[in-house]
Amino acid sequence: AGSAHQRHRQWSHGLAVPAPSSSEGAFVRDGSTGHNARAAAAAVRAADVGTASILVVHARACSFVRLVDALGEFARTRGVDEGSTYFWIDDFSFDTHRVSEELPRLTTIIQRAGHVVGILDPAEAPVALGRAWCLFEVLTAQVCDVPLSLCMCADERRRLRAKVLEQAAADAGGGGAAAGAALLGR
Repeated sequence: AGSAHQRHRQWSHGLAVPAPSSSEGAFVRDGSTGHNARAAAAAVRAADVGTASILVVHARACSFVRLVDALGEFARTRGVDEGSTYFWIDDFSFDTHRVSEELPRLTTIIQRAGHVVGILDPAEAPVALGRAWCLFEVLTAQVCDVPLSLCMCADERRRLRAKVLEQAAADAGGGGAAAGAALLGR
């Protein structure tokens, strides 16, 4: 298990643009994204970068620590090899404010990665599903017949599980709680 910060430290070298240990505080201290993440990414050594095998769909408005935790959960539950898996995180590689220049590259990047993972944060109303760029990434994966998975950090999964059980109990007088528990038991 461990805290989200510990999982971030564990998985930092498995990201397509990993956090160098000297810049880790820029990622973790306040959980922000944006310029801090890009500045730290610029300091990454070439030896720490590999060919991305998974493109990550996420909203930069969400916590970077929760993003990394969600990717760690995805890797753990799917048996992903941390030594050979690299995640493409667009904040490090795309300028989504210059969409007309970046858009032509997206299809090629998704096809080469071969898998897309969407981050559901927060679980009840994922921010990424309200962003046009994120929805376009998902649509492109579907059009290109690239597998799409959804994941969330451990805390969100627990919160969602509790909410499903609560709603199932209320809706079915307690009878639907067992089905909800079986569905989200992992």
